[in-house]
Amino acid sequence: MKTLRRFIAGARCPSCEAVDTLALSERDGQRVCTCVDCGFTDAQDRAAGNASDPQNRGLGEAVEQAQSVRIIDPRQH
Repeated sequence: MKTLRRFIAGARCPSCEAVDTLALSERDGQRVCTCVDCGFTDAQDRAAGNASDPQNRGLGEAVEQAQSVRIIDPRQH
């Protein structure tokens, strides 16, 4: 049986740092992200939900580090 792979545009491999070489597939109820260049593999349970999607990793950290800014109009100073 053929495995359907979906490539992730613009993604960088965490192992070899190559761009556009990561592919998502599904094996035994797990999402598997594989680099076609170096063979790096990262698997996650589908039951874990959207929080484990590669696109959503680290999102909580970014939100926690968000800071508000004040925009100053240079014409008023």
